[in-house]
Amino acid sequence: MYRTTESSQTLIIDLIDCCITQNYWQEILKPYWAQNVPTFLAERWDSPHFQGTLADLVDGLKGTGRPAFNQPDPLSVSEQIVRCIQSDQWSKGVPSLLSQMVSLGIGTGYLETQIHVDAFSSLQRWHQRGWCILTVNELSSLAQRQLLQRTQFGDVSTYVSYHIPLSAKLPTLNNCTLISARAPLLHEGNKLGHKTLRLNRSQNEHPHRDAHAKPAQPEVSPGSKTVEILEMDFADLFLST
Repeated sequence: MYRTTESSQTLIIDLIDCCITQNYWQEILKPYWAQNVPTFLAERWDSPHFQGTLADLVDGLKGTGRPAFNQPDPLSVSEQIVRCIQSDQWSKGVPSLLSQMVSLGIGTGYLETQIHVDAFSSLQRWHQRGWCILTVNELSSLAQRQLLQRTQFGDVSTYVSYHIPLSAKLPTLNNCTLISARAPLLHEGNKLGHKTLRLNRSQNEHPHRDAHAKPAQPEVSPGSKTVEILEMDFADLFLST
């Protein structure tokens, strides 16, 4: 499924930690979802094409410990979905719903993704080197690609080869490094034998630092293929690749 070469470097990057800014995620995307979920659900509630997503939503919300539905309706379901969004608890069906809403927002021109300046230049550089870049996120592959198609720098999706939804398993690839601030995701990468870089998320809103600063040094686990950089600053990530 994922075509890479033996000699090329492969990077799996967390879409939010390494590319899209936390400010955009927290202050634009999440409010957009929360404000528009009621209307989006109501308009599609009886659509035959939406019933699979709706069934997953209702089933997933039952497992969150929230009050059960006597008879699901657009208002009660949307209220619980908004709570899931606000608490970052994405139950079954929520990623699919929010991915569809991203497609609508990008398609209508309402959403324009804000990505880090350093991430943009690095994506260009990695692409020019022939590296294979994959993004990973809760959203669907299509929604991830669409977010990168409409940014303040134009279409940057051409620099990324594949987009992996977290509902799928991470691929086992040669010469691969996984970059994220999320410990569970890094742990999964470790189990697959990938090198892992743990990003210091608290720094990723301030990427511009001294260009001559020395990048953080990797800590190598003896007898292991794993290389993990602890508390790696956002700027150091792009200075060191």
